[in-house]
Amino acid sequence: MRIGSNIASLQAERQLSTIMKALSRSVERLASGHRTLSARDNAASIAIASRLTSTLRGTTQALLNINQGQALLYTADGALAAQQDITQRIRELAARASNGTLSSQDRVILNDEFQRLLDEIDQIAKTTRFNGIHPLEKNGTTLKIQVGADKFNTITLNTPDSLLTTVFDADIDETTLSYGGFYDPTVNIATDTSNLGTYPFGSAVGDLDNDGDLDYIYNSRDEALNYIYLNNGSGTFSLGSTYSAVNTVRFWDFKIADVDGDGDKDIVSIDSSATGDFQVKFNNGSGTFSTTTTLSTSIGSGGRRTLQLGDVDNDGDIDAMVNRQSGEIGILLNNGSGVFALSTSFNTGGDSRPMRVGDFDGDGNLDIATALIDTNILAFYFGNGSGSFSVGTTIAGFSGQLAVGDVNNDGRDDLVFGNISTVLGRADRALTTSAGGLFNGVNSNDLDLFDFNNDGILDIGGLQTSTSELEILLGIGDGTFSGLTTFGFVGGPQRFNSGDFNMDGQVDFIVQTNTVDGLAIATSHAIATTLTTSQLQNLHILTQESAEAVLGILPTIFDSLNSKRAQIGSQLSRLESAANSAGILRENLSAAKSSIEDLDFVEELAEFTRLKILSDVAQAVLAQANLQRKLVLELLKS
Repeated sequence: MRIGSNIASLQAERQLSTIMKALSRSVERLASGHRTLSARDNAASIAIASRLTSTLRGTTQALLNINQGQALLYTADGALAAQQDITQRIRELAARASNGTLSSQDRVILNDEFQRLLDEIDQIAKTTRFNGIHPLEKNGTTLKIQVGADKFNTITLNTPDSLLTTVFDADIDETTLSYGGFYDPTVNIATDTSNLGTYPFGSAVGDLDNDGDLDYIYNSRDEALNYIYLNNGSGTFSLGSTYSAVNTVRFWDFKIADVDGDGDKDIVSIDSSATGDFQVKFNNGSGTFSTTTTLSTSIGSGGRRTLQLGDVDNDGDIDAMVNRQSGEIGILLNNGSGVFALSTSFNTGGDSRPMRVGDFDGDGNLDIATALIDTNILAFYFGNGSGSFSVGTTIAGFSGQLAVGDVNNDGRDDLVFGNISTVLGRADRALTTSAGGLFNGVNSNDLDLFDFNNDGILDIGGLQTSTSELEILLGIGDGTFSGLTTFGFVGGPQRFNSGDFNMDGQVDFIVQTNTVDGLAIATSHAIATTLTTSQLQNLHILTQESAEAVLGILPTIFDSLNSKRAQIGSQLSRLESAANSAGILRENLSAAKSSIEDLDFVEELAEFTRLKILSDVAQAVLAQANLQRKLVLELLKS
């Protein structure tokens, strides 16, 4: 036994220190629940667990991204569903407006809701929003959804455009929809336009060669020539002949009518000579003209004149009314063979060249309406049936051009002027003006009435020189107009004529512009197209025909919305699959990470118990080892 060194105590102390360190780590593992506490425990496991943690957290965020993408698509789908509901209601309104038992006023009420619903389709598309994103606006929305933890783990979402112009994207018979046709304003009416003048000053249409087609006469002011174009039967025209005024001066106005009773349409004109020569060229039946009669009217003063034709003395012959710049109106009576004589004249009190004739009081006698352009006054002169007239109503506030027709189907002619005011004919001759509708322009350069949509009600067209457009308002049947349709033309349009030039039952137009080669024919035809914004603005159910046209396109509209919802649905399905995949990956990553990091408490508790016992044993052994020196002392004492 040695007392210099206690080797047994040192050994027991070392073992106890090792056991206590192991016991301390076990307690730390039990307290944290982690298998590895630092890189010294298992460096490889720590690296693997770190990578797994990064992927797991990225995958968890990807699941949140997918949920947000789904929320955006559900938002868009809900808006599309609302648009579908609106379209169903539009179908109900159109079906009701297509019923022949409804009055025009009934359809006006239905059309008000119809227009508001169209606006709401657009409003839904424009205001649908998800976190500042407008998924249904123009061209839709394209965005990437990060569906995984790595760079290229993305899904591209495309939401559809559901604006009104896109929803109404279909093959449409525009002949029906646009109430008269799709008009191509770029086709020249003539095969040879090299000799056309540069300023149109009048035109007329009628069957000049008795072949059943509407032909066309055009007046070139600067050349003092009238060009006659004969219709080939399909809306194409060939130059037939030209003729000039007797005095080779400007034609101020001309009309066509059968003035000699032979069944052929003759040409009646007034020129700009000092005597105001009144001329008749007689048609030989083939669209060529030979004999000319001339009458020097010598009424009033001033160069500019206007001309109107009509049977003012009820003898069955076409008479003439000439209006001169000084305000003098001359009545020229026809003897039945195309020979005219000045019967009477009267002064309107000012420049009243805008002049029209019609039976405004319904008494069977033609009346005269004229406008005093210096004082903006409309003046009416009522015919007595013998070629003389009495002064009638005057109305202040005139502007623009004049057009005459029965716009409220009461059997009396009405007057339309400006932008747009209506004077409805009355048996008591107490004429007043009322608002009729509104063009885009201020005043029209030319104004005419025709049945654009074949509903038996006169519609009105006006040329807007400032915008180079022909604008059309549909008649309601009560003297008011709505449903603006516009057609653009190259050059400044000056005059236009309407008629069925290609024999398809639809209204066509010939427009004269102030450019060389400035004649364009616009014929109606069906075309597969996407509705433009302006056309959608003109869509309505104010007539039975237009309501039926709306019913015709609605199935395609439903298909369009169904297709857009299907597009949303397919992407929702893909995101759902991506979410399932990411969820499974997250589970597997969590399991793998847990197998590396998480503590097995049963195993660790067993180890902890073992170390605790060893600790107790080591402490006891150390105590015994320290007692060895006391034994040496006891030996010495004894």
